[in-house]
Amino acid sequence: MNMFVFFFQQVDDFIEKMFQYLSIEYKKELRIKNKIIDFVLKSANNLDILVEIKEVKNNSKNTIISAINQLKSYREIYPKEKLNKYSFVIIFGSVDEQQKDYYKKDNIIIIDIANIMYLIKNNQDLLEQLKNMLTFSIIDYVPQKIDLEKYMNYVENPEKEKCINIEDKYINEIKNIKKGKEGSKEFEKIGEKVLKYLFGDYIYGWKSQINCDNNLHRIDLLGKVKQQDGFWKMLYEIYKSRYIIFEFKNYNSKITQDQIETTNKYLNKNTLRTVAIVISREGINKNAKSICKGILRDQGQLILTLNENDLITMLKNKKENQDKDIPSEYIEKLFDDFLLGVEK
Repeated sequence: MNMFVFFFQQVDDFIEKMFQYLSIEYKKELRIKNKIIDFVLKSANNLDILVEIKEVKNNSKNTIISAINQLKSYREIYPKEKLNKYSFVIIFGSVDEQQKDYYKKDNIIIIDIANIMYLIKNNQDLLEQLKNMLTFSIIDYVPQKIDLEKYMNYVENPEKEKCINIEDKYINEIKNIKKGKEGSKEFEKIGEKVLKYLFGDYIYGWKSQINCDNNLHRIDLLGKVKQQDGFWKMLYEIYKSRYIIFEFKNYNSKITQDQIETTNKYLNKNTLRTVAIVISREGINKNAKSICKGILRDQGQLILTLNENDLITMLKNKKENQDKDIPSEYIEKLFDDFLLGVEK
């Protein structure tokens, strides 16, 4: 096989795994007219971010300029109403900050090898794959922070020409969902977006609508705990739960013990699923709370519950602090309060 082709097959595989790790929705090799775009990412505002990938040796300006021009040509033919403000050029090589800043004026964000190393710094498998596929050593490179969230979550208001806060957007969407069966799918869809936004630094590999037990049951959403410090790792270590199950209940009234017992059927120590979080509009009733306590006490499995106000509060807290740990700290306090209420 041609070594050039082989390298870019490795690059494609690596990029896909990186996007999956970062919980970024993507399409690969999207054809528009007579052009093929390497990747198209779906941003939080449901607009598309175009991505061009290049290998650059010795900081070659010609290669970078070629990639930028290619990206601009894609933007010219792409449906304008679907485009996010920003586009990405992912460079497998080093690009100086002056060049990065220069192209930001065109809303093109260059992500080079140091940025890639930052994005995957907590994933040893991806770091090892990166080292093995490159034709140069990265031993002297220092991971450099890049705020992808800032560009992924950009929303433009055509009337006011300013950035709408993503937290406010999600809060309004949650409040506008109709309670009951009619709005249940929308509650799941928006709830999934909010969870990924709040906890994406600690949970990855999200999967929705998972059938289990010979299709007798369906899990709304499941995420995998990253091996990092903090609350989510603590859950993994205490309850041996590699995965977190999320269930959405869009009921008009408080959920009952029946819904909690159904969720409990999804938990299983042998499959490393012993923690679930049930998210409802109105919270849970007294009997349902008792069932949650009994499940923890008797089976060693944890079911926490959140309501609409909890989601809104976490979004407001993150808006005020812009600290990735704030939402997790909120959940941890609920967890502590729950444990203190469990009798012998």
